[in-house]
Amino acid sequence: MKEGDHIASVREFSVEVSVNPNTVSKAYLELERLGILVGAAGKGYYVSPGAVSRLREKTIHEEKSSMLSAAEKLLQNGISKEELKNWLDEL
Repeated sequence: MKEGDHIASVREFSVEVSVNPNTVSKAYLELERLGILVGAAGKGYYVSPGAVSRLREKTIHEEKSSMLSAAEKLLQNGISKEELKNWLDEL
């Protein structure tokens, strides 16, 4: 989806994915809180300006944290920093 795209209504999406409308509503509200969606009274929800970059930054932050945690565990179990660097270089 792109910024400004209209997304399915709570009712439409709940039917599409076979979940309770309350669940979809909570998800939409959380996405709105995160700045991913913007609600327009009587018109529904749209992908907010800057949503793509916010999602990218959030994903990078979360994955970096996971990677550093995994690297720390590997170091604690005898893998050297040099080995970790070599693994990254293989990418």
